[in-house]
Amino acid sequence: MGTTVAGRPGAGRRAFGPRGHRGVTALELLVVVGILAILAAVGMPALLGLLERSRLDAGASELVGALRRAQALAVSEGGYFRVHFRLDANVGCPNSHCYRIECNTQGGSCNNSLGWPGLTDTKATHPGVVTDWVDLFTQYRGVTVDPTRKWTDPPGKCDGNTINWITYNSRGAFVDPSAAAPACIPVKNLSGATRTVVAQYARGARVQ
Repeated sequence: MGTTVAGRPGAGRRAFGPRGHRGVTALELLVVVGILAILAAVGMPALLGLLERSRLDAGASELVGALRRAQALAVSEGGYFRVHFRLDANVGCPNSHCYRIECNTQGGSCNNSLGWPGLTDTKATHPGVVTDWVDLFTQYRGVTVDPTRKWTDPPGKCDGNTINWITYNSRGAFVDPSAAAPACIPVKNLSGATRTVVAQYARGARVQ
C-alpha cells in the first residue's frame, strides 16, 4: 500500500497546462483599422501644414545666409559682391526667382576684371560667378521667391520699385542706387504663407 508524505510542497495541487490564446476576430481588426484611419485623416492635414512651414522657414533662412555671405565677402575681399535675383527659364528658373552670388572686384579670391557676369555665365566661364543659381522652388518643394522690392514709407510696406540685385561694398553697406532704403524679399509656400527677408542698409539680413 502506498504512502504519502504529508506537507510535501505542492502536494494536492493540480498541474495545469498553459492557457489557450483566443485569436483576434475580423470585427476587432476592422475596428482597429477604422480607428487608425480616422486618426490619420485628422492628423494628416496638420502634418502636411507643419512640413510646409518647415520648408518655408528653411528656404527663407537659406536666402538670408546667401545675403550675409555676400556681405561678408565684400568686407573680407574689399570689393563689390551682390546677390542677383532672376526669374528666367534660360537659367533654369521658370517658376520662381532664383539667386546667386556674384562679384566685381580685381583683388582677393574673386580677382574679376571682366565686370559683372552675364546671366548664362558660370563659374567655369566667368570669375565673377561665385555660386551657381539657387532655386528654392525645387529645393524646398514649392517655396517661391517673389521680386525683390524697396521698402517704402510708412515703414513696413514692401511695395516699392522692383530691383534685381542687392550689392554690398567693402564696408558691408547695401549700396544699390535704385534701392537706397532696405530691400524686402517675400518668400512663400504653396499655401500662401509668407516670410519676408529684409536686406538692411549696413547690418546683416534677417527674416521678419
